[in-house]
Amino acid sequence: DCAPPLPDLFLLKTEEICNCPRWNQMGLQVPRIAAALIEFGDQKIQEFFDFGRVSRDFFQEFCLHEGWRRFLRPFSPFRIDAPHLEHAGSYSFNQLQQGVCDVSVNLVGYARGELGVGEDVRMLSLALDSVDINYTIVDVSDLLTTARANEKFIPRDYSDVPVHEITIYCMPIFDLANLYLKMGVRFFNNTYKIGYFPWELPEAPEGWEDIYDMVDEIWSPSIFTENSFKNITKKPIYVMPPAVALPPITLHSKTEFVENSKIFVFIYPFDPNSHLSRKNPMALICAFRKAFHKKDGAVALLLRVNGDPRRHPAWQAVEDAASADSRIHILSGTLDRADALGILASCDCLVSPHRAEGFGRNIAEAILLGLPVLATGFSGNVDFMEADELIAWTPRKLAPGDYPFADGLWWAEPNVDDLARKMKNVYRQKVEARDCLLAPNARKKRFELRHAPRSVGRRYAMRLRAIISYYR
Repeated sequence: DCAPPLPDLFLLKTEEICNCPRWNQMGLQVPRIAAALIEFGDQKIQEFFDFGRVSRDFFQEFCLHEGWRRFLRPFSPFRIDAPHLEHAGSYSFNQLQQGVCDVSVNLVGYARGELGVGEDVRMLSLALDSVDINYTIVDVSDLLTTARANEKFIPRDYSDVPVHEITIYCMPIFDLANLYLKMGVRFFNNTYKIGYFPWELPEAPEGWEDIYDMVDEIWSPSIFTENSFKNITKKPIYVMPPAVALPPITLHSKTEFVENSKIFVFIYPFDPNSHLSRKNPMALICAFRKAFHKKDGAVALLLRVNGDPRRHPAWQAVEDAASADSRIHILSGTLDRADALGILASCDCLVSPHRAEGFGRNIAEAILLGLPVLATGFSGNVDFMEADELIAWTPRKLAPGDYPFADGLWWAEPNVDDLARKMKNVYRQKVEARDCLLAPNARKKRFELRHAPRSVGRRYAMRLRAIISYYR
């Protein structure tokens, strides 16, 4: 039962401090084999290590005192003789760039969709570009009925069907089932299938086990989503944080929606098509009015709504509540990404009172823009936010119609009083907050280390090379 001897190369320390703050907050240089096992070991390894909650002593025993050896087995599917381990934890990707391990993947998703899951595909392609992984886009945006097409996105390689050995399906699990019903087995045959599934609730619904069985492994955008999937499938799950990057933005002035540029503007950009009750704008309206007296004209709230919200029955109540306060503005419509980010950048603080988020891309983009952020301290955004930015919450059972296939499940109800207090604090410290957060700072750098396309691309590349090494 002893594992064969490891090549000396695997025992070398990482060349730079590993950049995953979930498990290496102490900034230690560790053996490459330890880094690789933590990041890309099978599900049992990840469950045992339980990174993010492990003690300092256990971390040091695993990484520095060869505790990782207990996980090596002669016939482990995570092959210790595979070339992908040679650079675990290292920033040298010469072998990959020289084509030693040829990897080509299909990216199936809404590549031209002007919505969150469309941006997921585009960021996935950007991350693969950054590490020279060859890919082909299989765009299924025509299956969408509610989103405008992003005509500016032009894939470098396009196909109507998957053509490579590995396929990443970047879409909700329900949409994967719909894709199978509409497109048939040609989208699933003769390829290693990875489901990169967004999910926003703490549990996955029962009855969808067969859909998870359509893929060979699952990539999760957050620890929260990983834990949700574990409840329903035995498929291997890997936490693969998405890439976040900002394109050139179109500059906007806040005077486009408030009287003068000195007004402090809180902004909440959201898409009601992604379930209005989940986005929960009413909580923000209540918190804003609780935090700031109606006569306080130095603050404003902008609800930046993607698309036309009037098609949603619950929207009228939001509109009525907003119209009762002249400082609350609604800007709706589908904007180019450059315009949407420009409006976000013109504001002073992003607030997300969501009841659940799989990742929280709008929050992440605000961090890159240097804005202070506040968000419910629940679900995917907790992975990358600071404690003082998180809003207290209590569990709440979902009501019928709140979310598809969610009978009997629950999500978070943000505490309006806590949100109001934190909004007042951000406003009171607005000068210090702007000066600190708009400048390069350690927090922003930590975020970029984890979510910059090249950082994310390295993680993808290591896992994809592991798959190819094992199955060829």
